Amino acid sequence: MLALANFFWLRSILTRSLSLDARTAPRFAVLRYLVRLALMAVAVYVLVVYCRADLLGLLLGLSVLVFNIIALSIYMISTQGE
Repeated sequence: MLALANFFWLRSILTRSLSLDARTAPRFAVLRYLVRLALMAVAVYVLVVYCRADLLGLLLGLSVLVFNIIALSIYMISTQGE
């Protein structure tokens, strides 16, 4: 759930930054990226320290979305010539 929320939050940040003018968009995107990264770090810290979440399971769960995106990209590149 954390990885999915992180992904949708990133998508909304990028969508909003693309609608801004060229001078303010980079600052907006970088600031929101750093805030999102810091909040995700706090959430992972709380899950590991206070909720006693399994660290390996948590890392695998957060990486599932990334693995799927990489696998889909490789599949699309390999079938592009057909």
